[in-house]
This record gives sequence, C-alpha cells and structure tokens, in this order.
Amino acid sequence: MKKKTTIISILVLSVIVVVETFALVNIQQNNNNAIATLDDEIITQKQLTNQLDSKEKKRLADKLINDKIIDLEIDTLNLKSPSEEEMLKQLPYIQLFDSSKKTLADEQTKEFVKEYIHVKELAKKYTLNDEKFKKFIEDERNFNGDYLIKIQEISGNHQQLSKIEDSLKQAKDINSITDNE
Repeated sequence: MKKKTTIISILVLSVIVVVETFALVNIQQNNNNAIATLDDEIITQKQLTNQLDSKEKKRLADKLINDKIIDLEIDTLNLKSPSEEEMLKQLPYIQLFDSSKKTLADEQTKEFVKEYIHVKELAKKYTLNDEKFKKFIEDERNFNGDYLIKIQEISGNHQQLSKIEDSLKQAKDINSITDNE
C-alpha cells in the first residue's frame, strides 16, 4: 500500500514538473518573440514590455499624483465648477493644442476644460509675483541672514530656459550656464 502511494506521488509530481516546464518554456518563447526587425537586429516582446513598464509606469504614477494634488487643492480652495459660458470661452484655447476636443457635449472634453480652468486658477494663486518674492526674501533674511541669499534672474524663451534647466539637473554651475547663453 505504501509502495502504491509513493509511486502515485512520484507520477503526480512528474506530471506537475512536466506541465510547469512547458509553461515556463512557452512564457520564455513569448517574451523572445520578435515584434520587429531593423537592420538584422530584433526587438523582442520582452524589450517592449520592459520599456513600457519603466517609462509608462513612471508617467502614469506622476499623472495620478498630480491629478490627486490638483483635486485636493481644488477642494481646499473650494473652487466652484466653471459655468458653461466660462468653459466655452476656454474651449478655443484647448483646441489649439488638442484638435480632438471639439465640443463640450463630449464628456471628456468638458472635464478637460473644467480641469484646465481650475489649473489656471491654481496657477494664479501659486505664481510667484514680485510682492510674494520680496516677502519670501525678507523671511529668509530674517531666518538665515543675508549670507545665504543669492538671487539671479534668468529670462529667455521656453527652449532656452529648458536648456538651462537641463544643465542645472546635471549639477552644472549657474554662472557657467548663463555665460554661455
């Protein structure tokens, strides 16, 4: 009786091992399936998935976080829902950068316009104007003293400022960056 149980157990384990082996081989083959060939170089399903995972997950996480922050701030400031008239005034601006946004009858377009208006309101509140900037500097001086404060105004078009921002991210010195611009 014990011998029969042992033989049955070995058979069952053997079947499981064989099935698992076929499953793993199938998964491996699917990951290595070529989705494109360029100049004799193959791009595999696995390479595509890895790229999507890293870039898309980060982009999606950033979007979810930003959306949540905006929603919380809209609630905190008790921003009211914009009127139909306000949304119609903003629709042409939205259409300039997204021509698929045709009419407010489309619910996605309506939500997009509403969020756009709310973000504009938040930008007004959080944009640093001269008065806010002077108050910030004064607060910093009172707290830290003059020795920590160095202000440099940099102006330019979007492309120029983006280059400067990229250079700063690479930890380059601000003076060497602005001297080259």
